[in-house]
Amino acid sequence: MDKIFTSLPSVSMPSIINFHALTPGMLETINHPAMPDLATLQQGNQSETWCLVERGKLGAICSLWLDRLPRAGDAQPGETRAAALGHFFAHDQRTGERLLAFACDRLRTLGAPAVVGPLDGDTWHRYRLVTHPGTRPPFFLEYYTPCDWPALFGAVGFTPLATYRSAQTTTATYDDPSATKFAAKAAANGLTVRPFDPAQAAQTLAALYDLSVQSFANNLFYTAVTQAEFLALYQPLLTYIVPELFLLAEQGDTLVGFVLALPDYLQRARGEAIDTIVIKTLARHPARTYAGLGSYLAQEVHQRAANLGYQRAIHALMHDDKASRIISDESAQTIRQYALYGKKL
Repeated sequence: MDKIFTSLPSVSMPSIINFHALTPGMLETINHPAMPDLATLQQGNQSETWCLVERGKLGAICSLWLDRLPRAGDAQPGETRAAALGHFFAHDQRTGERLLAFACDRLRTLGAPAVVGPLDGDTWHRYRLVTHPGTRPPFFLEYYTPCDWPALFGAVGFTPLATYRSAQTTTATYDDPSATKFAAKAAANGLTVRPFDPAQAAQTLAALYDLSVQSFANNLFYTAVTQAEFLALYQPLLTYIVPELFLLAEQGDTLVGFVLALPDYLQRARGEAIDTIVIKTLARHPARTYAGLGSYLAQEVHQRAANLGYQRAIHALMHDDKASRIISDESAQTIRQYALYGKKL
């Protein structure tokens, strides 16, 4: 592996230092894809960020968010919510374990009942660990973590709270019977599907926000974000969008579903032809009348991708629950598995 850390001023013994107490210039950006962006750390909404420094070099880093997440199943009304631990990076297992143990002790002292991680504050941002990497290289926008991090979290008492997977399908042969069934209902009810229009980007993103906060509200560890925070996540993607791969389902003038897929631009970075799309987000209005719309949109984007010459599609980062499996189990091959971890304090 290439060198992944840069020199800091000499610290003879391992020290854990508050990131915001470091003097300017002490910490340089680490050249590793799993390392959090240091500019984001400096301007983020986390409660605290801690660094483990040893022999003048960064060994590990993490951020803490207090009273952040609803606890899974056992919280009472008014009870302090679980903390989040994110912005995590560790050079090796020893330094990572030490910083995680410190972080858990710190959160316990501050009154947190439990901690969930790695999770950069909320599920709109980076979270999960890769648990079964498979053989396929990372795909565009994937948070691809080192394979030894699950053991690192496990060593300090974290256990999996939820599991996820990414699955790959063939665009030309993808067939979901429930999509065909919904198509007849969609036509009868006047529901239309159209590609994204870049000239209407501002209006579309505003409608996307309104629908997303409804569609994802019941997801595990969901927390709300403002429209400004949502736009900060989606506006940078506009330059990568292929309109025919960003489909909007509308009932009259109201957005009721969408699927956002993007070409796997990391294939080009590896010197390959781009023949794969990544289905990043698939959402529908929660009303029962739109049950089946997700399958319908998934099939539509497969067909349009095939027409554009793409051969494969990746259903990215699906929760291992029934709804996600319905979309792809019949024709998909799992290429990667992930988990989100937690610990009672």
